[in-house]
Amino acid sequence: MVELNPWGGLCAVMSGVMDACGALLQKRVVDHTPAEKRTDRFMPHLLRNPYWLLGVFLSLGPGTFFILTAQSLIGPALVPGLTATGLIILAVGSVALNGERLNRAEVLGIVLMVCGVSFLGYSNLSIPSRDVGRMGGDLLVRLILFTAALALCWLSCLLLARRAHHQPRGLFLAISAGYPYALSNAWTLPLIVTIGSVFGGQAGWLQWIVFAISCAMLVSTNLAGIRTIQEAYKFAPASKVQPVLQIPMQTAPILLYFAVYQRSGSEAAAFLIPLGVALIIASGFLLAKRTAVLQAGRRQEEASP
Repeated sequence: MVELNPWGGLCAVMSGVMDACGALLQKRVVDHTPAEKRTDRFMPHLLRNPYWLLGVFLSLGPGTFFILTAQSLIGPALVPGLTATGLIILAVGSVALNGERLNRAEVLGIVLMVCGVSFLGYSNLSIPSRDVGRMGGDLLVRLILFTAALALCWLSCLLLARRAHHQPRGLFLAISAGYPYALSNAWTLPLIVTIGSVFGGQAGWLQWIVFAISCAMLVSTNLAGIRTIQEAYKFAPASKVQPVLQIPMQTAPILLYFAVYQRSGSEAAAFLIPLGVALIIASGFLLAKRTAVLQAGRRQEEASP
């Protein structure tokens, strides 16, 4: 285990800030989309809106630059935890920009989320790209198995979302949206490790395979994540969607660190990691409980004459 690079940590935080600002702009556009356009030609309508495109640009432009820099300096295990600090901006911005209100349970959920990711950050699970070296066959096999497991969880959440309605559906969509971003995070470091040898003409066939898979995974998962989040915004506010999608994004890197890269942690990490994960999950349950209560109230109103 190595010391946390402060520049890498700052870049991860800035990536979270860009994502949060982008999410606020995207959510505002979705909220102002007419009801008749939320079913037919929903994505074409969003693609014609400059504010929605600006929100996507903030996430994929500056956000991508900062996250790639952070990945090269501190690796994939810590980056998602540090980027979650953007939830503070998201919570405040949702109230000011979208007219959303946070009750006490939701505020507590966001506080627990921030505390949880802070504990994960202090666990110092850093994997600098210079320490990984050339991607080997055993590491690639473990990474593919890890990818298959996350893809199965992703599919399960999408199936549950289809069976739900209103805000609970938005909750399941938000959780499912976290899995493609977790996959993108997992394949970013292999891209960074292999890109130099590929363009330098020194890559072997294995490096070319890893590079090709990494490029395909980063493009496809980010596009899938963006689309799923837009669907979640139709049923739940941004102040709930963004914290809930952090659950798979924060827990998956822990498995990536120990199971895929097979790194070892300190005694402090053995305490901080489960505590951080527990706080993140507790945060998700608080936010999910709130959406369930709102859904029950809506059903009573619809049933009343």
